[in-house]
Amino acid sequence: MEYENDLSPSIWVRFRLMSDAAAIDPALAERAVYGLIWTTTPWTIPANVAIAFNPKFEYAQWKWAARCTSWPPIY
Repeated sequence: MEYENDLSPSIWVRFRLMSDAAAIDPALAERAVYGLIWTTTPWTIPANVAIAFNPKFEYAQWKWAARCTSWPPIY
């Protein structure tokens, strides 16, 4: 199989949490919560249906005052 050099952008994509965010942290109750991913293969995004989380890993949460419009764009 041969590959060509191809420049593709890396992108950030957010996926809305479908389950109850309060189960993660009560402070997240009634909030729209998203998982944020970074990919260097943006052509795979249409096939993505989920994000996997490892229960042994520690994750961070933060709140944006408004939707970010600066670099990098988040889709």
